[in-house]
Amino acid sequence: MKNQLCFILVFTVMAVRQVHADDMKTNMWGDATCNAQMSLELKDQNIEIKANQPVDLVIHIKNVSSNETFSVYQSLAIVDNSLVNFSFGVTSPSGKDISPKPAEYYNGGSGGEYQIAQGQTKEFDCNLSYLCKFNEMGTYKIIAKKRLWPDLNKQCEITSNPLYVTVVP
Repeated sequence: MKNQLCFILVFTVMAVRQVHADDMKTNMWGDATCNAQMSLELKDQNIEIKANQPVDLVIHIKNVSSNETFSVYQSLAIVDNSLVNFSFGVTSPSGKDISPKPAEYYNGGSGGEYQIAQGQTKEFDCNLSYLCKFNEMGTYKIIAKKRLWPDLNKQCEITSNPLYVTVVP
């Protein structure tokens, strides 16, 4: 009887742990919109940074469609936070919205158009510290948004998972 009880207990713990692990993997991505998902993480995969340390992000865009390829345009200068680039929502530890303001229009410049086929993921790097100051101690909430073009006549916007970054002394 003890062996059966022990087996049931171990099996239950393993099942609950697997469900929790699956949830963690799923929550690393934003909601699927227009057959795409976006993920946001710190480059060094740490959740703590020191005051005034760069906030180096890695942004992943994944095509989850079964038959579509879509285009992602990215200018070389992420500082130009216009409609064709990423936009960011940033909330400070005190709850203040400190999101960088997007440009009112896109004035052109160098960049590239990336094709993402079904099942593929494209990665972008960004130092968010160029756009936003992280000088308050505590936890910041960061969300990224990006416009995509599944075809020339259709565009949509995807949203990342929330990323929580803690600034420590």
